[in-house]
Amino acid sequence: MNNIGLLVFITIMWMMILAAAAFLVILVAPLEVVFLHNGVNRIIISTIQALISIVVVILLILFLSRFKKMYVRRNLKI
Repeated sequence: MNNIGLLVFITIMWMMILAAAAFLVILVAPLEVVFLHNGVNRIIISTIQALISIVVVILLILFLSRFKKMYVRRNLKI
């Protein structure tokens, strides 16, 4: 039973990582195409994309850490 819990934990962790990556690829990367047609400077677009990416990675790290703590507490019954 403990192995099933670990498998679920790993699966959820990977789903979170893949969701963050998909968000970055599907929504953040095309910002360049959308804003270049409006005459926005390329450096401004890249800065916005970088800031969004940094925030997403920081949030991903925080959520993964919190989820890991929940899993460890549940298994150690603290």
